[in-house]
Amino acid sequence: MKSLDAKLAEIRASFDAVAVGKKDCLDKDAAGWIAEAHRQGLQVIGWTFDDAKFDKSRFASGEEEIRAAFRNGVD
Repeated sequence: MKSLDAKLAEIRASFDAVAVGKKDCLDKDAAGWIAEAHRQGLQVIGWTFDDAKFDKSRFASGEEEIRAAFRNGVD
C-alpha cells in the first residue's frame, strides 16, 4: 500500500489540486493530510458543503461547518 506522500506525489505529477468531500475535510486527521498536500504543491478543494445539509451533531450551521474545513487548511 502506498504512503500518503507517495499518493500525493502521484496526484501532483498530473494535477494542481485535489477535490474531496466534506467528510474528508472534517475528519480528525484532515489537518495533517491537507498540510502534506500543500507541502507537495497541491490545493485542496472541499465539496458537498450545503447550508441545508450540514452535520447538526457537530455544527450549529453550515457556515460553521465550512469554517471548520478552512481551519483544517482547505483552500
